[in-house]
Amino acid sequence: MAGSPPDIEALDPEGLKGLCLQLLEGIAALRAETAALREEIARLKGLKGRPKIKPSGMAEGADPKPGGAMNHAPVAVAANTNAAVAQTELFL
Repeated sequence: MAGSPPDIEALDPEGLKGLCLQLLEGIAALRAETAALREEIARLKGLKGRPKIKPSGMAEGADPKPGGAMNHAPVAVAANTNAAVAQTELFL
């Protein structure tokens, strides 16, 4: 992007989209370079870098782990168990 900036008033919508994408790519490259330079400065100063943290798996789109609670067979309950619970609730 050397030279003078383009006249945005003269650009059509496709030209504006192209310019916008070009600017966003430039911003992303500058942010990556800034992060790398900050890490290098911290390393040269002898400071600790950013911690290496693994993803928690709670983020959206995380795959469910096999063997969860939904994969177990349903538990059978005896008919007289419910009656015993109902009787104990009456006395409380």
